[in-house]
Amino acid sequence: MCVTYCHRRGVLYWNHASCESQSCDLARGPHGRCETCRHCEAGVCRATNAPLPDAGGCCHWNVALVQGRVEITPAILELLGSGPEEAMDQVLERWEVPHHQLGHLVQVWIDPDELGVPEVYGIGTEMVGVEAWVW
Repeated sequence: MCVTYCHRRGVLYWNHASCESQSCDLARGPHGRCETCRHCEAGVCRATNAPLPDAGGCCHWNVALVQGRVEITPAILELLGSGPEEAMDQVLERWEVPHHQLGHLVQVWIDPDELGVPEVYGIGTEMVGVEAWVW
């Protein structure tokens, strides 16, 4: 799945695009070490259910996990590039994001646990070659 949820910023972002300092001040670091993170358990990150990186750290180090329903707002979709005429559910469908609607209401929501996991933790992909991350 290409889209994941940032537990720190509360936004959806394209998993294959690095979290760059232009769009996220938190991407600059320094980041905590995975060994000291409250979300690390038996080599797996409980925030993402992904194996921990061998080096570096996670930008979501010790951030409170969002669990359950997250109502979609235009701000949550900002990094996905929603157009002014595009409905929120249309943006989610374009990115193939699993989402839910409540009855006939226009309330649209996602569950972070149904989304993909980050491919890079704490360091943008433009700074580190793929071979540097051993999973």
